Amino acid sequence: AMSDETRPGVSAPAPSLLSARRLTRVFRLGQNEIEAVRDVDLDIDQGDFVAIVGPSGSGKSTLLYLLGLIDSPSAGEVRIRGERASHLGRERRAGLRLRWLGFVFQTFNLLQLLTARQNVEIALRLAGVSKKERRRRAESLLQAVGLGQRMRHRPVQLSGGERQRVAIARAL
Repeated sequence: AMSDETRPGVSAPAPSLLSARRLTRVFRLGQNEIEAVRDVDLDIDQGDFVAIVGPSGSGKSTLLYLLGLIDSPSAGEVRIRGERASHLGRERRAGLRLRWLGFVFQTFNLLQLLTARQNVEIALRLAGVSKKERRRRAESLLQAVGLGQRMRHRPVQLSGGERQRVAIARAL
């Protein structure tokens, strides 16, 4: 008998948006090895909402850096939309991050000399979006997070919550 995957006219399921297989990250400190992440398997599909929880020092940030292609695993792999991504070169990983991933860092990582709108536009500029479209999308995103009246303010002129919303708009 034929399975659904091999039957004519029946396509295989789409790959997960983000997946990890046997993801491991080991840090070497002198003679010691610290296994921050060990053999993680994970699939995140469209519409999924995932929370990574655990005590301080349990490897949550390390896992997020691996899934976000900021760091490379010691073993295992990360795939974005089915494409093996974790072992690509630095520039190719950066391109995938720009296209498919958004980050809101704890410290927000906003550029202090730029306005809120410019902080959102910079990610779009790196992605090759035209100047007119960058401005339109940045303004739309800032409106969506309730900062339409604050888009010309620099981070120092914004509250912590407003800075966080700028970072969310940039991630989007």
